[in-house]
Amino acid sequence: MDYNDTRSNTGQGNGRGLWEGGEQFQDSSSSVGELLKRLSGDMGTLVSQEMHLAKAELRESATTAAKGAAKLGVAMTFAIAGMIALTAFLVIAIGDAIDNYWLAALLVGAAELLLGVMLAKSGMKAMKGPDMKPRETIATLQENKAWAGREVRDLKREMSSGGATANTGR
Repeated sequence: MDYNDTRSNTGQGNGRGLWEGGEQFQDSSSSVGELLKRLSGDMGTLVSQEMHLAKAELRESATTAAKGAAKLGVAMTFAIAGMIALTAFLVIAIGDAIDNYWLAALLVGAAELLLGVMLAKSGMKAMKGPDMKPRETIATLQENKAWAGREVRDLKREMSSGGATANTGR
């Protein structure tokens, strides 16, 4: 379409014009069926785009969580080896000091178990943080809800004013 063709569709005299995306639209001379069809198509496109956004955000969150879990796994491997060595050292040192190795092993084991429980609770609390929410998707869904409400109100207003009901598209 050349420049002259677009000038003839700018709304001068025929009630038609170009929409942002280049699609033609009609003003109040559109029939209710055409308006509903356009609204339905726009909602379908919107829902599809929201699904793609949600998938991308969840994929990004899962990738971040997987990287963190891998690092945590490596760290735990080294920590376990270190804890075994320190446990043996503490049991031997305390057993030599009190001349009772089974009591030393019991005390060291109980202290390590308590420390492990505290660290596990802290780790679980950190994993439940708000960073796992798809914030962009939630925000755009709220915007879309407001947009759909405005579209429905506008359609109802057009229908009640008689402008859309007077023209049946024939």
